[in-house]
Amino acid sequence: MPEAADYRPPLARLPAPFPFETPSSWVCRAALSQGESLRTLFSYVDIAWRGDMDLRLCSSPGVAAMSRLGLANPFPLARVIFDRVCAMKGGTDLLLLRNETGSPSYRYCIHCLRAQRTPHFEIHGRFVAWRFCPLHDCLLQEGCPHCGAPISLPIDMLSSGPEGAGIAFLSACRHCGKSLKDGSPLGIYEARLSPWEHVLLKNGRASMAALLMGSGRALETGREVSLKALARSGLLPLQNQWPAASELRERMLVASDIIRQAREGGGAPRRIAQTLTR
Repeated sequence: MPEAADYRPPLARLPAPFPFETPSSWVCRAALSQGESLRTLFSYVDIAWRGDMDLRLCSSPGVAAMSRLGLANPFPLARVIFDRVCAMKGGTDLLLLRNETGSPSYRYCIHCLRAQRTPHFEIHGRFVAWRFCPLHDCLLQEGCPHCGAPISLPIDMLSSGPEGAGIAFLSACRHCGKSLKDGSPLGIYEARLSPWEHVLLKNGRASMAALLMGSGRALETGREVSLKALARSGLLPLQNQWPAASELRERMLVASDIIRQAREGGGAPRRIAQTLTR
């Protein structure tokens, strides 16, 4: 990369962000396109590499830094949504997925990832309440289908994967290097969700629309309702009140055991007994 102290020309061959791509996803691809680490890319535009990079890159200094890289209007959709999250008191802690170090974490739809010509992660997968893909009616994947590692970004693609050998696409797990496209998504209609759980899923989807549009309205009254009020009322599928896809699969196995043992005329179902004693 050029080392000029004052003038730093825009970088060539940067990939264009996709409309719904999250900033932390794009910077991974941008650094790889230059054959550089994230730290080198960020130092080139004088932006600190720490904290929540989605929020940092959507801030005014972050937008200015991305403009210096050559992006004329970086992340317009992400900026609207993350700005509104930051404007809510406690909104970042309430609504955004993070790992134990505070870095952005994501869920994703396996079908959508398979359909992308260039693999990337989308804004809605960053939000706690966004639990299912409305295009494919399936629950989102929580992590790598092979090793279970969570999806945390940004990452240095040059040094990710087994033994730090690097990964060519974001569809490869940063830990084991295997494809994130593998596995069978769990459909929302086969997951044996209760009617209330279906309501929570729809409310989670509506919360993203409210963030984009600036407000939401209650279906019964038509009055504006804040996302924080919905969360306090238990009307959003937040982390502490919603099982992961793995737990829902266990629920399906329990139900299958009940049906099978009932048909066989056996005693108390083994799996349901194990579940109740946990």
